[in-house]
Amino acid sequence: MGGEGICEIMPSSTDEKLKFLFFRFDIMKKDRERQFFGLYKDRGVADLCVQALIAKYDLDIFMKENQGFDDEVKTILYKEAHKAIDENATIMDVDFDALFDEIEANLHEVAGDKKQRDDYCIELLSAFGSGSLFNSTYMPVALVRKQRNPEVELSDEDKITLKKFQVCQRLYISRNGESLPHGKVEDCYMVLYRLLQKYAKGLDWILLKNRVDIYTIQDDCNIYIKDDQERKNRDPFDYIEFTGSEKIAQNYITDLYNQARIPEELNNDKAKGIFRKAILANLCDENYTWKESIQLLAYFAERMSGFLKLTYKMNQNGTTQTNWKPFETLFEYKGKKQGVNKLKNAKQNWMKNNCKFEPTGYEKIDTLFE
Repeated sequence: MGGEGICEIMPSSTDEKLKFLFFRFDIMKKDRERQFFGLYKDRGVADLCVQALIAKYDLDIFMKENQGFDDEVKTILYKEAHKAIDENATIMDVDFDALFDEIEANLHEVAGDKKQRDDYCIELLSAFGSGSLFNSTYMPVALVRKQRNPEVELSDEDKITLKKFQVCQRLYISRNGESLPHGKVEDCYMVLYRLLQKYAKGLDWILLKNRVDIYTIQDDCNIYIKDDQERKNRDPFDYIEFTGSEKIAQNYITDLYNQARIPEELNNDKAKGIFRKAILANLCDENYTWKESIQLLAYFAERMSGFLKLTYKMNQNGTTQTNWKPFETLFEYKGKKQGVNKLKNAKQNWMKNNCKFEPTGYEKIDTLFE
């Protein structure tokens, strides 16, 4: 495009802009994505392998779903799986570097439009949804629900899915050092299982690098390929093959955590400009840890609330009220008890002995808004 930026080529009218954005979304390169996702689609090679293994090992009987399959049906299912394996042998030799380069390029295409970006991220998981028989043996929604709340009452369908997952895990994944069953279909199932693990790990890194949380996307679409139990304790060492350094990985994790903490009211350019000044003035750090007194933080919140016009409610004396909640959330000053350590309470305590709310060091705060 001869060095043109997106702003220079973006059409002017709203309708034309929408058409332009959809055009950009449609022309993204997805050849490698489609090939990889095709392995796990409904009636794809992954599903056919699972179906053949359920029949071969009479897993339906273990799960009490039915009386199992007769030998003729088992033979048919096994032949179908063998044929699919042969047809997809080349595709299963996945070039993950090329696949992830394609995904990252597509993410950059939609980076300026949150709705388009989120839709694309969901698309990156959709092949592994409830229509995938393979996913019921990999990371079914029922498993996530049970992990989050062991006391939750599952539906009959979820109970069957969870039982199928547990049986397949025992047979193929977690045999406590015992040798796994071998065979063309068994080995292919393990290859597909490990390919999806590698995809999940790489996708997590790409999204993290682009300030997108894979766990939030999973919750949004109810499709899980990354262990939900890892979401609260991301280990920077898990990303070292991508970053070469735990410190770099930790910086990305911290950035994502801080971004998730920023309330919507403070997640804008005007607010970020003030925060940058506050960090440079050593009033807080990049993790939004306040370094001065709680009274001075209350003064900062009051000034910032007015600066951003976070509320139009008025006090009895005619002054504009302060919206305290976003600042209590961001700086984690909620307190364990009602009214304790809260910013509004800090101001009230100051005003018991003073006529004006000008806590020690208030001039530092005023400078931020000049």
